[in-house]
Amino acid sequence: AGDDGVSVYSAGDNGIEVFSADNNGLEVLSAGNNGVTVDEAAGDGIHVVEAGDPSESIPADWENNGVEIEGAETFGVYIGSSDEDGIFIKKVGNVPAYNTYNNSNNGIEMRDIEGYGIYLSHGYQGGIKVYRAGNPTETSSNFEKNGFEVAGAEGNGLYVGHSYKSAIQVLRAGVSTQGWSNSLVNGVEINGAQGAGMFVGRAENDGVHIHSSGDDGIEVENSYWYGFWANGSQDDAFNGNTTNVNNEWGLYTGDKIHAMNVTSKSNCTYAKNTGSESLQPGDIVCIAGGVQKDVLSEEGIPAVNIEKAGKSNAKAVFGVVEYKVVIAEHDKGTDIKGEPITIRRFEHSDGDVAPGEYLSVIVFGQAEVNIDSREPLSAGDALVAGDNGAARKVKTTEINGITIAENTGIVGKMLESSPGKGKALVFVNCK
Repeated sequence: AGDDGVSVYSAGDNGIEVFSADNNGLEVLSAGNNGVTVDEAAGDGIHVVEAGDPSESIPADWENNGVEIEGAETFGVYIGSSDEDGIFIKKVGNVPAYNTYNNSNNGIEMRDIEGYGIYLSHGYQGGIKVYRAGNPTETSSNFEKNGFEVAGAEGNGLYVGHSYKSAIQVLRAGVSTQGWSNSLVNGVEINGAQGAGMFVGRAENDGVHIHSSGDDGIEVENSYWYGFWANGSQDDAFNGNTTNVNNEWGLYTGDKIHAMNVTSKSNCTYAKNTGSESLQPGDIVCIAGGVQKDVLSEEGIPAVNIEKAGKSNAKAVFGVVEYKVVIAEHDKGTDIKGEPITIRRFEHSDGDVAPGEYLSVIVFGQAEVNIDSREPLSAGDALVAGDNGAARKVKTTEINGITIAENTGIVGKMLESSPGKGKALVFVNCK
């Protein structure tokens, strides 16, 4: 045909109807333009009741479809080869056209979709399965009925470039008895899981790696057994290395820590300055009597009442001022009832510790201590509390050839030499 093979200008019913055909109902062997064009249809653009001998034919519950296939013995739509996209959907619904082009010859390309890009109401064998993405070295299929399965991927199995809410959210996995959400924008949120919230069977490198975290790297709100459990590690089971200039907190807990062996630079506790003088880092402090309970609600340990060391209270030496702390509050979202969760804890603060303020005290281990001694000091020299919160060298007395050293207000021993003034490194051990 030099022009139209078949042209129907106007039809009150069907433009072309083929009731029964042993082979093709309509065949276009070659066309210089469109093989079949439907310019305007009051009903479906193309409607196929049955193709071949399908086991079942199900008509659509709605009319005016672009293409409707009620039943097909084999494929509903088959694309053997396409030089560009197999199926291209430019716009669905009433949405603005962003027209983000992707010219990588996609199986299905969708541009602007008002609803879901892909919606699966019910998949008996699973939701979506990707057998091979790219050219992975191997594939491994899982025969469970998975919502989303990637058997092998050369790049990421699942990649989320940006998400205004949680990148991945799991409402419930298995027969979980309870689900909980903290209402934050999470990388991965699992509201409830019957087994492990996240399970890593084996990892050549890090099982879980968190490069940077604005708040908690890992937070376990409620755990029936272990909040964190490392069964077998070739290196550190836990390594907490913060970027905080004051090293707070590689590990923060208000509970006891059980260990077979403990290695540390120093041990600290919290205290409250109930004396009349301000304190500085390096000052020696003494017990003033009593403790401050429930300072952080139900978290943390009681703060010991202390005051600056002097002649009158030297026998009650407690430790050395590390630095001033303040009570900081951190919002942790909401609990399962929608109630806000706020965590209170002590955090480092600059400046002197005024009366009534809180501080961290080194009670055992290495510390920078204020020294006020009348004579130079050497590594290994014993120290006691002197005047105005400073340490001095232990005085000795010789009686009948026996050297007796004072043993009240012991602070510790020098770890380096000192001219007798200023700060010096001391191993604190207030026996």
